[in-house]
Amino acid sequence: MAGLIQRMWRNRHTYRAEDAAADADTVAVAGWLGGLMGSEPWRAVGVSQNFASRSLVFERPDGAGGDLPPRIFVKRFAEDDRGPDRRMARELHALAVCGALAAPPVVATPRVFGGDAELGCVALAHVHGPSLFNVLWNGRGRRGPVPPLAAVGAWLAALHATAPAAGGPGAEIADGAAALAEDRRVVARKLAFLAERRPRDFGAGRAARIEREWERLAAPLAARPVVPIHGDFTAANRIVRDDGGVAVIDLAAFTHGHPLNDVARLCAELLLIERAMPDHPGPACRAFLEGYAAAGGEEWLAEGGLSTGLHAHLVKHLLINCTMMVAHVGSRNFLNPLHCMLLYRAYRGMLRAIVPG
Repeated sequence: MAGLIQRMWRNRHTYRAEDAAADADTVAVAGWLGGLMGSEPWRAVGVSQNFASRSLVFERPDGAGGDLPPRIFVKRFAEDDRGPDRRMARELHALAVCGALAAPPVVATPRVFGGDAELGCVALAHVHGPSLFNVLWNGRGRRGPVPPLAAVGAWLAALHATAPAAGGPGAEIADGAAALAEDRRVVARKLAFLAERRPRDFGAGRAARIEREWERLAAPLAARPVVPIHGDFTAANRIVRDDGGVAVIDLAAFTHGHPLNDVARLCAELLLIERAMPDHPGPACRAFLEGYAAAGGEEWLAEGGLSTGLHAHLVKHLLINCTMMVAHVGSRNFLNPLHCMLLYRAYRGMLRAIVPG
């Protein structure tokens, strides 16, 4: 399987640079960027499209110097995502919060140059490098530099230690009971979808058993306070920079919730990469959780495995991942059908380890 899957997460349709540069939409963004940076229009060298936004990479104009960076990344949101509490506003708010974190500098969000609500654009420092997922996946069994997963955990603990902003994105989730109600809706939707599309795995009462077990595991979380969370803390949303550090990207799902939402999101992928199960996580997962705990976050390792307190959100994210593999199979902006089948089986196996039967 390791040799079969290289560069697992692409998740986007990429256009040729010459076609992208001539596109009227790209020309408009280039002109805006030139005005923002006080220079001639920048030249598009890469444009790609994923499910939620368009990503553009620009090179600075010939002859421009001074403090201008060589490349800038522009994220352009769809019109429906440009409102006061939509994805663009969440990303800008999150970038401001994360830019002020007292966290290890080896992990950081990219520098922000500016944004334009009318165009739906956010301009950031371009980060060159592969995703953390691809680095870990392709590096399994090889000797070489290991990404600083403990520092990733420390960064996340610093985010979770910040006070929720009154009136900011996610402020409607005011306490653990509200967060649990939202999680309950997500779990119910995913189980209903999987019971219909994969009855062999989730039919005949299996979905109901998973839901009952999730309720049991999640019930104590209603009394827990909520904190700012990334909202999509996947290994695909971490870029391993050329200097070995890690850039945290894609914060458009930023909200308030239980910190385990973020912790479990990454743990599910680390277990997958290491071919591990919740009762015996591998060194990457352990390094992440130990870094999180050492920086002041709660301890989620117990007796050699993942604490049962983590299982409720792990179940939720395993259901989300299984749903993604079923719902998007064959999409040109996602993984190919073979990848989807293999990942679905792996996540289904982890789910069965937590909820047998």
